[in-house]
Amino acid sequence: SIGMFVSLYCESSAAAVITTIVIYFVFNILGSLPPLEEFRPLLFTTHKEAWKLLMTDPVPWGKLTRSITMMLTFAMTFFVLTVLAFTRKDVYC
Repeated sequence: SIGMFVSLYCESSAAAVITTIVIYFVFNILGSLPPLEEFRPLLFTTHKEAWKLLMTDPVPWGKLTRSITMMLTFAMTFFVLTVLAFTRKDVYC
């Protein structure tokens, strides 16, 4: 959904893909910096590997639910922003 949002403001599809990848890597780097450790739970890249929690015994359902909730929150937020921006944008055929 971040990629869809970015693609509304980029002229080419390649620019949208590259911008989305750059955002992903920047969030990864920010998440690995020790001074920003308290903000790590707010970054979507922190929760990207939540599926691995399903392979542990016992499954930490609280942590898994938190990660899924954060990912859905990010996805829905950017989806709504994309829909709102798209309805306001002039689209010519």
